[in-house]
Amino acid sequence: MIDFPSLAGLDDVARRSILAEAVLAELDQLPEHGGLVGAVRREAQEHLLAERGAIRDPAAVSELLAQTLRRSVLPAEQIEAVKRGLGRKGELPPRDYDLVLAPTFDRRGGMSPNAAFETVREPDAVQHVLLPPEAGRDDVSLSYFAKVIEPRRSSEYVSLVEAHRSETRIAVRLAWRVQPSLVPLTWPARPLDVLKAFVLKYGMGFQVLGNPELHFLLVSMKMKPVVAKSTDVFKLTNVPSQGQYSGGQTISTFAFRGSKEDIRIAMAYAIDVTRYLDDLRAIRVI
Repeated sequence: MIDFPSLAGLDDVARRSILAEAVLAELDQLPEHGGLVGAVRREAQEHLLAERGAIRDPAAVSELLAQTLRRSVLPAEQIEAVKRGLGRKGELPPRDYDLVLAPTFDRRGGMSPNAAFETVREPDAVQHVLLPPEAGRDDVSLSYFAKVIEPRRSSEYVSLVEAHRSETRIAVRLAWRVQPSLVPLTWPARPLDVLKAFVLKYGMGFQVLGNPELHFLLVSMKMKPVVAKSTDVFKLTNVPSQGQYSGGQTISTFAFRGSKEDIRIAMAYAIDVTRYLDDLRAIRVI
């Protein structure tokens, strides 16, 4: 919790009253505690600027003040329980999750971990995919973050990050560099729309439990095997490209719950990484 010099010396009730007004106030439309409320908002703004270097989200000041107000009212244990519940639903602000790099993070996506973290902390758009928990089974939670990046020395692109979400923790698994010159996009777009366009360009066919070929599967689709004793849960149906710089490479996402007898799918797709990286090299962005 940050300290507000303007509130020093006030009792708890007065502090909470002013914080509550400051959450809703705009600096040019201040309520009856105008001078004090304005000072509190400016102090919150200065704190964010010192912490982040810039404030890209206009609501960030109010979010910080609301967070401070909650912490002044609720015990720490209750706050953490609330955060865990919101995190499971994907309703926490992205910056309030604990951000880590998944052990399986694949650098062939063309993006560095730091660039992926920047996208998650301050995304332009967020979408969550959730298979709710069932008896004896955990939920399957994925999050997708998209952000337009404008480099100084190359054309803009969309950073698309895929992560696993678990309560208040987000583990970044993949980060793709989606170039509008290579992948037709209409922006603004939802992250899953960006992913679909990306898969349409670089995706590979696959089968699940021997069912007919697919290229993209999303959210809660149930499948049963075509052949009762099928051994391949997820199987590519074509061979990846042999590129100029390396042999055929693929990256696949297959998030599901169940068994070979009955699978419930959250997300499934496969990317021809060789073709994707060759295209990025051809336009000299990696």
